Amino acid sequence: FYKHSIYPLCVKNPLKGEFYWNVYIADPTAECNHAHYKYAKGKVTQNWEKDHLFKYVETGWKKLWIPHEWLFATEACARDATAMLNAQLAGDQEESRTSADANARPSPERTEAP
Repeated sequence: FYKHSIYPLCVKNPLKGEFYWNVYIADPTAECNHAHYKYAKGKVTQNWEKDHLFKYVETGWKKLWIPHEWLFATEACARDATAMLNAQLAGDQEESRTSADANARPSPERTEAP
């Protein structure tokens, strides 16, 4: 689903040595009890085809190979992409809860004419 919403915002050709923001999915936390999207700043240290080795600014985070679709040139773009993805995720979760509730309800008895 992300291609339609955030692809226009992402960096198409990240450059080695430049700083970007990576949007990623985070595990549930005390503040947010379900998976959700966040973003973090880092630097592209190597390019290989469509993947880019990303070194986070935050200490203790491992370097990761990331496709360009998840890298953004500005914090504002990363924030917008994160907001869109979280809204989509919330909508998908609401939709699956509604579907689960509908499936859990007993269906009405069918009556046949004599």
